[in-house]
Amino acid sequence: MNKQFTKRRQEVMRMMGGGVAIIPTASERSRSRDVLYPFRASSDFYYLTHFNEP
Repeated sequence: MNKQFTKRRQEVMRMMGGGVAIIPTASERSRSRDVLYPFRASSDFYYLTHFNEP
């Protein structure tokens, strides 16, 4: 993974100390009754993690 994303995550963990973070990403969205739009992580979540899976 890109070192920039690793650095961002390490900075968040440093600021949290011994805390726990729950960072939600986007939810699935319906296009029609049985078809979903392709998943897209929220921009903030992607900026922090570089992870684009539901």
